[in-house]
This record gives sequence, structure tokens and C-alpha cells, in this order.
Amino acid sequence: TFMWWRAGRHNPQTRVVTNVYVRNFSLSILLWVVAAFVGGPLGLALKAAGLLIDLITPLLTIKNQAQAFPAAARKLPERFGLFVIIVLGENLVGIVNGLADAGSVDVVTLTRFVLGFLLGFGLWWIYFDYIGRLEPDSHNRWKFITWSYLHLPLVIGITMMGAMVQHAIAPQVAGAEAHGDVHSVEAGVRWLLAGGFALFYLACAGLEYTLEQTEVLIATRTIVPLRILTAGVALLLPLLPVTLSWMVVGLILLHVLHAVLGVRAWFASDNAGRTDTH
Repeated sequence: TFMWWRAGRHNPQTRVVTNVYVRNFSLSILLWVVAAFVGGPLGLALKAAGLLIDLITPLLTIKNQAQAFPAAARKLPERFGLFVIIVLGENLVGIVNGLADAGSVDVVTLTRFVLGFLLGFGLWWIYFDYIGRLEPDSHNRWKFITWSYLHLPLVIGITMMGAMVQHAIAPQVAGAEAHGDVHSVEAGVRWLLAGGFALFYLACAGLEYTLEQTEVLIATRTIVPLRILTAGVALLLPLLPVTLSWMVVGLILLHVLHAVLGVRAWFASDNAGRTDTH
């Protein structure tokens, strides 16, 4: 909030946006401070209201953003990409923690570790091969703001998978056995893992519509339905009578499908052999 205030103070042409940000974010801060002392349901409601203000505020300034910030959004894919890398790093931490929680390392545990690593690596491959290397359509402010907001469900999906992949490597059944709810715990892990995977691909499907269309690998009308279909298939996997490890294999194969299509499209395009693009 202070930085937005400074930006408006030193750049008068941006005040039409920064003044709205400073006013609304200050109100959000006040709600969070009060919530820290209130607690209970009222505290949660105040926090939710503060978060809602944070999310809605940029939408209130769309018509003035082009005037306040006329520059292209060239640097934003790099900034958002770094944030995605950080979240993917947490995914890797979950994989390593799963191996550490296993207690004893045997062939089964190592296989689960490799599967978890491949699952996380696939997230990185799909995002940066299709989304992260391209700029959002900054000439259309609605597409630009949608591109920004769609990264929220994308990183939520990655985070869900990072939290659950730890349990996929080292199933926490000791406490569950004591309470007789082993199956419910595994079912929860399966649905959250598949749900995070589906949310990631649905976010990627939406992001495809917001990108500059000059260098997309596969036409939007082709890749978006495939992304949605992939999310649907992922949500069906927890229903299959297979182990959690085999479900992870199924998710990896879905990754492989998109990766192979991307590689084929790359070598079939004019980008193959060029050193000035990626």
C-alpha cells in the first residue's frame, strides 16, 4: 500500500489507479488488524472481507489502467513465472518430505518418490512450455486481468498436489488405523490430488485464451478442449479400483500426452532450430 502511495505521489498520471489501490488496501489492512483481536467466526468474516477487497480492487480500475500504465506487459510473464517456480519448489519439498517420512527406504518407496517427482516435473513442463513463455494480450485489458487472476487457481492446484504427493509417497496410515479410517484418509488424498491436477489444467485452459496468439504452439480451439478433457479424466481416476500409486501413474500419463503434443508442435513450427526464442 505504501509503495502504491509513493508511485502515485511521484507519477501523477497513475493516481487515477493508485488512489483506489491505497484507499481499498488500507481498508483491507484495517479489517485484518481488527480480525487479529476479534477471533472466532467474526474474525474469519473480517479476514474474508479483507481478502475480497484485495481481489476486487484491480477490477475497479480496468478502464483507467491503460492510461495509468501504458507500457506493455513484457516483464510480467517472468515475474509470474518466478512465483510459479516458488510454488513448484514447495511441491518438491513435499516430495522430499514424503521420502523422509517413509522411515525405511525400499524399492516401493523409491518408486513412489520417482513418480511424485515426475508428477511435479510435469506441472513445470506444461506451464512453461505452453503458458509461461508467452506474453498476455496486454492490448485487451480484460484478457490481461483475466491472465493475472487465473494464476490464482493455477497455484492453488499446484499447492494441493504438493501437499498430497507427500502422502502418496509415504501414506500416513498409523494414526488412521488407530481410528479405523484408513480408507477415508486415502480417499481424501486421492480426491485432493486429482482435484489439484484438474484445477491446474482448467486454469491452463483459461490462460490459453488470454495469451498473444502469434506464437502459440497449438491452436486455442484445439488445446483448450483437450485441457478440459484432461481435467475431467483426472477427476475420474479416484473412482477406479487401483492403488494411489497407479493413480499417480495415470496423472503422469496425462502430463506425457500434453508434453508430447507440445514437442511435436514445436518441431513442426518455425521455432525449431532458432536460438532467439524458447
